[in-house]
Amino acid sequence: MAIISHLEVLHQGACAKIVQLSQEKEEFERSAMECSSYRSKYETCTAEYADLENLLKQEGLEKKFLQGEIRSITEDFKTLKDEFNEQSSEKDILQHAVTSLQDKLGKLYSTMITYDEHVREPTFASVSQEPESKNKDLQNIILHLEEHQQGIFNKIIHLSKEKEDIEKQRDTAQASLSCIESQTLSLKQKFESDVQELMGKLDLSNAYVEKLQLELQEVSHKLQISMEDEKKCSERNRELSSKLMISEIELEQITSEKGDFDPKLKKYESVEGELERIKMSLMHTQQENRTLMDSTQAADETVIQLQNELHCVKESLRCMHDELQLEKGLTEKLGIKVMDLSSQLNEKQEQLLSLDQLKNEMSDFVQCVSDLEVEKSRLLHLLSQKEKSQEKADDGMLLLQYQVLIRKLN
Repeated sequence: MAIISHLEVLHQGACAKIVQLSQEKEEFERSAMECSSYRSKYETCTAEYADLENLLKQEGLEKKFLQGEIRSITEDFKTLKDEFNEQSSEKDILQHAVTSLQDKLGKLYSTMITYDEHVREPTFASVSQEPESKNKDLQNIILHLEEHQQGIFNKIIHLSKEKEDIEKQRDTAQASLSCIESQTLSLKQKFESDVQELMGKLDLSNAYVEKLQLELQEVSHKLQISMEDEKKCSERNRELSSKLMISEIELEQITSEKGDFDPKLKKYESVEGELERIKMSLMHTQQENRTLMDSTQAADETVIQLQNELHCVKESLRCMHDELQLEKGLTEKLGIKVMDLSSQLNEKQEQLLSLDQLKNEMSDFVQCVSDLEVEKSRLLHLLSQKEKSQEKADDGMLLLQYQVLIRKLN
């Protein structure tokens, strides 16, 4: 019984052990299954680990590449920032230049208006009004400048024609002045020669007049003497006539008494001979008197003729002096006219020079505006390129931040 009990106990122990072994077997199988699952998981993890290592290496390479790109993008960003700052400063400079050019445009327009008012002609009648100071459209500015330039060009053509007309008038006036100067010179030379000839004639006439005056004084003196002699002769003649009459009466008486008065007859014959001599002397004196009167009258006529010639010479001198004064007046008037034409020509030349200078300034200004347009287009193109580069850099930065965020989440 004890053996059976012992066998039962052993049987129970063996059953319990079998159950335990079955349980252990089940646990072992379960453990084997778990181990196989763990092995498969391990293999999977190993593969995943290898994949992760590969990914990590690839991410490391990508990280290095992205870090290089980030450094490059950062440098590009700094460069873009510097260029943007430089372009901002250039933009400010360009804006200042545009403002300065607009101020110069206003000054140029006011200068042209002032010139228009100074010239007092509708120089810019066909040109539009001044653009507003706030208008920054360079195309409109260039259009206005071209219109002003066209007006100035038309004015320059008009002034050139006026200059040609004034030069023709000046040449004509200079030719007339040269002709008048030559005529004046010839008239002056002729006048001087005539004056010298007249002065010679006048000196000769003065000498003749002085000589005639001396002769006239001498003739007057002789005439006075002859008149005194004539008076004396007349008195003596009257005395002799009275004596003759008395003698004739006495002669008649004596003739009647001839025989008685022969001595008296001889006496009276001698008196009659003396009377004849006195008559002859008186006739000779009268003849000399008539000769002196004729010479005096001839001298008076010569003096009157010389005085008339002197008066004619004086009148001729006065006329020539008046003609010379008239020629001088005409010469002065022509000189003044030539000076006026020269001054007008100088003014026109100054106006043409100022217009040429203004045209050159406007051409320079238009060229400067065109250069600014080109520079503006270039800057706008650069800004568009920089904006595109900035957008690409921003997209790259966002992508990099997204990848880093994904890796942090994993």
